[in-house]
Amino acid sequence: MFVWHALWEHSSGQLHIWAESSELIKKQSARAKKRAREFYPWLHPFMVPGAELAIVLRQQIPRSLLNQGRVSSLLLRLPSGAEAPLPSPEVFAEVLPDEDISLRSWRVETLAFEPRHALEVLLSWPLAPPVGT
Repeated sequence: MFVWHALWEHSSGQLHIWAESSELIKKQSARAKKRAREFYPWLHPFMVPGAELAIVLRQQIPRSLLNQGRVSSLLLRLPSGAEAPLPSPEVFAEVLPDEDISLRSWRVETLAFEPRHALEVLLSWPLAPPVGT
């Protein structure tokens, strides 16, 4: 299952779409955590990588719009435990760390769309996404 996130980056005037994967959360290991923390800002450990976003998004929006996006990245401050960001409750509602929760910076890979395509992308999104996405 994927949880989709969309946000407007004011400085560039672009719509950014990124996703968390429940499979990546389940498979998260010490090695994955280490890989995510090799470089600061840390790479979000269960985001769908930018190159794979377009493949997954084919189920959501028309290819003609998808071709207008480009892989980008953003630095986001997200609620986090000591080792990783908290997953969205839609992915894993029962996962709450025993440690303190704080806001920490994480790098997420996105598909970025120019303003002239942003509204079309959002309006093309299905009202009821297919089960599991």
